[in-house]
Amino acid sequence: MTALLLYLLKANGALLLFAGLYYVGLRRLTFYTLNRAYLVFALLFSAVYPALDVGAIFAPHERLGGSLLTIVPNWSGALAAPSTPLFGWMDALIAIYWAGVALMGLRLLGRLFSLYRLHRAAVPRMVSGVLVRCLPGASSPFSFGPFIYLNPDQYPAAELPAILYHEHVHVRQWHSLDIMLAQVGQVLGWFNPAAWWLERAMQENLEFLTDDAVLRAGVVPPKEYQYSLLRLSGLASSASLANHFTLLTLKNRIAMMNKPSSASAHLAQYALVLPLAVALLTFTTLRAGQYASSKPATVKVEGVKYYLDGKPTVKSAVEKLNTTPDVIANVQVLKGKAAQALTIDAATDVVAVTTKGNERLPAVQALDAKIIRLLPEADNKPEEKVVPISNLHPDALAYITQHFPGHRLVELLEVKEKGTSEVRYKAVIAMGRRPKYVVFDTQGKALGSFDATGKPLTN
Repeated sequence: MTALLLYLLKANGALLLFAGLYYVGLRRLTFYTLNRAYLVFALLFSAVYPALDVGAIFAPHERLGGSLLTIVPNWSGALAAPSTPLFGWMDALIAIYWAGVALMGLRLLGRLFSLYRLHRAAVPRMVSGVLVRCLPGASSPFSFGPFIYLNPDQYPAAELPAILYHEHVHVRQWHSLDIMLAQVGQVLGWFNPAAWWLERAMQENLEFLTDDAVLRAGVVPPKEYQYSLLRLSGLASSASLANHFTLLTLKNRIAMMNKPSSASAHLAQYALVLPLAVALLTFTTLRAGQYASSKPATVKVEGVKYYLDGKPTVKSAVEKLNTTPDVIANVQVLKGKAAQALTIDAATDVVAVTTKGNERLPAVQALDAKIIRLLPEADNKPEEKVVPISNLHPDALAYITQHFPGHRLVELLEVKEKGTSEVRYKAVIAMGRRPKYVVFDTQGKALGSFDATGKPLTN
């Protein structure tokens, strides 16, 4: 399963759990501010937690003996890369997902553009000491961002204070941010019913919160305020992306206004959020721990284990690769105890090949992370000593002259793996003050080149 599908599975599963908890235990409580915080937390946590590398935090980092050589090859060859399926079922799912995101994104942009046109058509005007943007014709009052939109001429003077105060609460508490967060969540989770439920729940709770603020301020008596809602309920909504004075079903809003305040004991229900979040993180940790502790299956060929783009393979598949630098990103060779620890049947060597364009595949990153954890301490690194430049094969000198014109050969290092007789030469070259390194075998064949930070060179 690709990283994107795994992320979507985790994020939308969490969103379903949070939505279920809200509708079952929290929706009918009168702690509207807490409900607002809960809904925002549910959306943000569900989006972020699958991307947290919790397993890396708790996973043991053992250090074993052995050695690792990373090579960027400069070989030549004309053999074809191994064939892979061009379009599988997971690719189809990803394509469908992004198509849905694109359509929902266009829908959101259309709503924003419609709101922008209304904003341009509205005329600024002071009404009862409040700056509003006046709309032509009959429409429901609403607010978005720092602006209040209404047609003051269509409301009785006695109702205007409550309408203005209601919309001012939306503006002052920045309810539009919640609405936009829910809309973005709906775009990214368009296939998940929970994304639609939470978007409606967020708008509903903001209206509950605002109605409660109006009644607590005593702007108008509760009954008169409710009758105002009934009289305005027949007006058309001007913009779908907005906080509307009569946006939701009046039955729910009036019921919550007439409901007694929830007892303080019900605050304990919000404590359920903590075990739910911990359970989700624990599940991720356990899954990561099981993955890290499991040894990947490999194919044994002459005592050497081969990986191609993070997955076990056979020697023949590696040999079929077009081994030019524009195909191969890097080759990692693991030896000794570290190689044995990486495999089930204690391989003497591990060869991991990564092709260009696949460096960020989940399988590649997982294998690289495991190899890094198995890297030896500094005293197990290959032995290096300075040797005369005359030890370098003439073919190596010709290679440097051809591929690094203008560079001077500073020194030559003889590199020898501990416990082996294999010898390589690392030529230190420079143009200016920044050194570069080119690795050769004893026959002058270039094995790789990199800069002082270890970044492979493209020469």
